[in-house]
Amino acid sequence: MAREIAKPHLVAKPQYDPQMRYTDTLGEEDMVKQPAHYAKGGIECIDAMRSSMSKEAFSGYCKGNVFKYIWRFETKGKGTQDLEKAKVYLDWLIDNENAVQNNLTLVRTGP
Repeated sequence: MAREIAKPHLVAKPQYDPQMRYTDTLGEEDMVKQPAHYAKGGIECIDAMRSSMSKEAFSGYCKGNVFKYIWRFETKGKGTQDLEKAKVYLDWLIDNENAVQNNLTLVRTGP
């Protein structure tokens, strides 16, 4: 199957859905993917940060957080929670880098 070449200024859907409130199997808030204390006035902190930074700066921010969470996961005492957080930031980094390489803009999905 031939890969379609992306045209400049197209919109890419992120791999994650920032409108979705993640929960665990007990219906409780997911403290890794979307803790409530990172939302204010219906805006996720990560979305505000992405909007306030260049794509290159946002990639650097995500890369630094991936490194931080992997660096400390064995000593923090939270089991694999820091590895899960690193995975979330890695997904955001991948989304952002794909957008940079294809000259796309990531947008909020959902209503």
